Amino acid sequence: MDALVLGMVLGHVARSPEVQKPVVVQVLSDKKGEGRAAGLGDIVTLRLVARLDDTVVYDTDRIGLPYTFVVGQKGTVPFLSYAALGMRRGGERRVKVGKSDTGGVSGVRGLLPAGVPLTVDLKVLAVKAGE
Repeated sequence: MDALVLGMVLGHVARSPEVQKPVVVQVLSDKKGEGRAAGLGDIVTLRLVARLDDTVVYDTDRIGLPYTFVVGQKGTVPFLSYAALGMRRGGERRVKVGKSDTGGVSGVRGLLPAGVPLTVDLKVLAVKAGE
């Protein structure tokens, strides 16, 4: 699935107050998983490695905890909702996120820097139905 661009799928649902336009996530590679596909409101647990050029800026394995969030929920890192949409347990996806879509002017506190383009590797550990 080379150069697929996700962005308009979630529309207003995944916007945070800092994000005033849909987020564009470019899928560079995609390995299918199995089971339930992540949709709006589902709880996704994944491993995440974010890189700026060739430098790792965030790696869930380094801190020893996977990242769990609700797809499309306010307060979730907006590009992660787009990137994880449709992924299944065991699935892997590499995405590219432009500098304007990585968290706004303040970045994502404690997680990602602001205003820089990132390449992010995701591996889904679990997808559960939201409540």
